[in-house]
Amino acid sequence: MRGRATWLGALLVQCLVARSSPAQPSAGNRIDGINTAQAVEELIHAADTAGHFSYVTVSDTLSIRNRDCKCQARKRGVKPWVKADFDGNGRTDLLAIGDANRQEVLLVMAFDGDKYTVRRVNYGSKYCFLPVVADKGVTKLIEAKSYVRRFGGRLGTSRRYRLVYKHGGLIEYNPQPGAQRVESIALSYFMSYHRKVKVDMTITDSGFVVCREETDGVVTNRVAGLAKAEFEALTDLINYAGIGRRRATYTRSGNHHPHYYLTVAYEGGFKQIDDDGGEGSMGLELLYEKMLALRNSLRWQEVEK
Repeated sequence: MRGRATWLGALLVQCLVARSSPAQPSAGNRIDGINTAQAVEELIHAADTAGHFSYVTVSDTLSIRNRDCKCQARKRGVKPWVKADFDGNGRTDLLAIGDANRQEVLLVMAFDGDKYTVRRVNYGSKYCFLPVVADKGVTKLIEAKSYVRRFGGRLGTSRRYRLVYKHGGLIEYNPQPGAQRVESIALSYFMSYHRKVKVDMTITDSGFVVCREETDGVVTNRVAGLAKAEFEALTDLINYAGIGRRRATYTRSGNHHPHYYLTVAYEGGFKQIDDDGGEGSMGLELLYEKMLALRNSLRWQEVEK
């Protein structure tokens, strides 16, 4: 009996210590101390080592010139900048709206070692892109709305997004992703603006990658090997993005936009997507980006035509 009392007493002391001890704070970074638009702007310029957004300005009020867009932003409760941990790594990230003319929405992600990346969210035809941050349990979501731009800057039909930061980018939130086995991924890409570029790339589950690239009539054929973990990462992205459930065709009006043709071979079937404009979904956009980036990251060997 005495032993039981001693054990209970020790347990009580442990509980009291646990209750009185402060919770471990998340790892801090530069964003935690930001409380002005000027500080947001300075961070964006510092993180943008390539200088893509050196012209961007940020205001403490919504810097949106289009009156209809600004009205919709106020209705949705859009803020000029928001701090949140979008990827769940314990470090505060930043979502900001800048530049009244271009109305660029920028996402600054914080990583270990006080390192940051900055990316534009509303590229392409995402006109009047209006984001708000929402909670889904412990997950931070970006719920957004964009519009088709009509003549004179009027707002046309709208498109809704429910985005989460996964696989190194923003993609549509999927609470129940699939787990299909992917055997190969083939992507054809064409873009004509200043230069004509056509890329045909195929990746197999064995790690074999073949790429044919034609730039202004000059053709290069190359092969490379892809690590198993990298192919699995692409497979996870395909499953989370729900590529198999996407429409077969996407179109976008206008000039000087890319054209993608994707074929994913699954075990027992395949999915083909003809994406004229490259904006079928944010998940598709991220997949295109990652595959085309392999042209610069793999150890390629040129082969004869």
